[in-house]
Amino acid sequence: MLAAGFFYMFVWRRFLAPQPVMNSVSYNQAIAFIQQNKLIKQELGSSFQIMNCNGKRYPYKNDVKFDIVLYGTLQNGKVKIQSLFDKERSQWMLGQVELRTR
Repeated sequence: MLAAGFFYMFVWRRFLAPQPVMNSVSYNQAIAFIQQNKLIKQELGSSFQIMNCNGKRYPYKNDVKFDIVLYGTLQNGKVKIQSLFDKERSQWMLGQVELRTR
């Protein structure tokens, strides 16, 4: 039991457990991209609210896939985002951004 507690506290939580994407570098890059994108403003309306972010970031993977739900004045939408970690530059980069509306 002591070994399981040690594994959980010092190995699992630190190196293996998935972290939420909310307020991460990838999330902040995506929000900045969404706020200045003209196509999203045209589809959803001049003003929109960011309501939800679904996704987990695993420490041992180099990519993150997550969704951001937006409520606009014209219609609602979901932005599917894939972010990649570039080891050469040592920074996160937006890979693919897709807007889905009803």
